[in-house]
Amino acid sequence: MTASPLRPSTATSHALTVAAALGAAREAGLVRLLDDGPIGIDALAGRTESHPRGVRLVMDGLVAAGIVDSSGQGYRWHPSSAADDLEQLWLGMTHLLSTGSAPISVDEPDVAGRLYPPVVTAIARHAEPAAERVSTLVESNARVLDVGSGAAPFGIAAAGAGGVVTLLDLPEVVDVGATRARDLGLAVSTIAGDVFDTSLDPRLASSFDVVVIGGFCRLFDAGRVERLLQRAAGWLTPEGRLVIVDAVDSFEARQRGIGIYALNLATRTRGGGIHSFASFARWLERAGFAHLELIACELVETSIISARLVNQEGQPS
Repeated sequence: MTASPLRPSTATSHALTVAAALGAAREAGLVRLLDDGPIGIDALAGRTESHPRGVRLVMDGLVAAGIVDSSGQGYRWHPSSAADDLEQLWLGMTHLLSTGSAPISVDEPDVAGRLYPPVVTAIARHAEPAAERVSTLVESNARVLDVGSGAAPFGIAAAGAGGVVTLLDLPEVVDVGATRARDLGLAVSTIAGDVFDTSLDPRLASSFDVVVIGGFCRLFDAGRVERLLQRAAGWLTPEGRLVIVDAVDSFEARQRGIGIYALNLATRTRGGGIHSFASFARWLERAGFAHLELIACELVETSIISARLVNQEGQPS
């Protein structure tokens, strides 16, 4: 049954209430004060000229949503709420409405090199369930290239499954993943460079059994994604497997609300977006892949596409 527009579902009502509370808190100046929390109701109300009862209700609502934390000393951002992103999201949405594009673009190497090092470890933790699924596609001693590795959730999972792993990412980022792997007692190799332009050692051409591209394609436009998939074909052995972990547009994903993630993504990349499975299938076929499999994951913004490099007769080489 479809909910009436005048009587939204409970989940929708809660989401709207939280959004309205955050908007009101930001307009009143409460958001800025929480940065220095914990801070009590009287201080919040006095410094923003707000009514104490209203402040308490808004703060307690945000506590219930897991965005704000409360203690005997007052209120502060919840450690897991990514509150540092709130102002950037707000500014990004405003810029998107007025210009149609993001105020920053992480598909540009200089921007990515500046913004990603402090956040890739948190992104990696978010990706761990999908990384565990990816590890089941890696055989012991398989040579694995983790492309756009970040903090290496997929490379670390592959190494834990017995893979021989190489991480490829920007110089500012790739060592984050290598350090995490070493801290876990796992050995990995690294290649520092832009995945679109870096030339691998000729000895590595067609040498990898598995290439993983995780959480990366969404940041780039169709032309660059297809170019990357063609490069991946050249990195794989004739019987190699390509694994893409990314947001994938589909009817099911839209039913699960992927449009919310697409909106978030649009505040940080000008060229990227959520590509459809049909688009991936077309690009992969042109790059020489077949035997595609789409694996849904718990998070709507995470799906796994597995494909095999094939010969001209359409069989694995």
